[in-house]
Amino acid sequence: MRRADGPWATSITVAAVSNPALTNTATAVTSLVLVPALQVLMLVAVTASVGSPDLVGTAYAGIVLAFGLGVLSGTVEQVTRDRRLGVVQDVLGHGIANPVYWGGKLVVPVVLGIVPALAGAGVVFWLDGARDVDALSRTLVLVPVAALAGGMVGLAAAVISLALSDPYVVANSACSVLLLTAGVVLPLGLYPEWLAWTARALPFTAVIEAVRADGPVGVLVLRELGVCAVWLGGGVVAGRRVLSAWRSGRRTEEVW
Repeated sequence: MRRADGPWATSITVAAVSNPALTNTATAVTSLVLVPALQVLMLVAVTASVGSPDLVGTAYAGIVLAFGLGVLSGTVEQVTRDRRLGVVQDVLGHGIANPVYWGGKLVVPVVLGIVPALAGAGVVFWLDGARDVDALSRTLVLVPVAALAGGMVGLAAAVISLALSDPYVVANSACSVLLLTAGVVLPLGLYPEWLAWTARALPFTAVIEAVRADGPVGVLVLRELGVCAVWLGGGVVAGRRVLSAWRSGRRTEEVW
């Protein structure tokens, strides 16, 4: 069988080989299956503790959010690894607009996370006594939206982190905040008004509302992508500033 070649194939292959989650079987199972499953179980347990009747909806929303956050953190992890090796500085030396490089960093986390996400949705449907086909279909349709959202925010977080000595602080902070603001445990309608307004300006909120059928799915998807595009734009601006600092000698490659 002829091996795939070309810049895209090379970028994706290098990203897959260098992915820490694929170091060995135990690491892969832990990173790709156990951690996302525990995130979903935690969200469902918290939902049950506050008396919410919609545990199935929470489980579907938790799967979508866990997948999106996994893409976010996985993208940052890939860029950080290249940063340690000095690859990022070489890439930015040719300009920040390098879709092949950045796309390779996005594809691998998506591919690694999508199978557990789809399998998890299937398990929830199987355990759901109501066998709600509409809820399952809606979740499956929105999984790719979560992937795109997580990728855009992940790329933004990775590029913004280039200006910081700790490459994980932006991603870790974002994941911690988004777990609370996405509206998985409770719908945004039950949040204080100021918090609900703030949460709607953050990633993953609209896609979770779409999973819960809290509004027109098409409108919510467009809102989600618009919010994440703003984040990505912020990452591009930050990347240009870092690139300018590197070229002028005001900054060198540093990793905490």
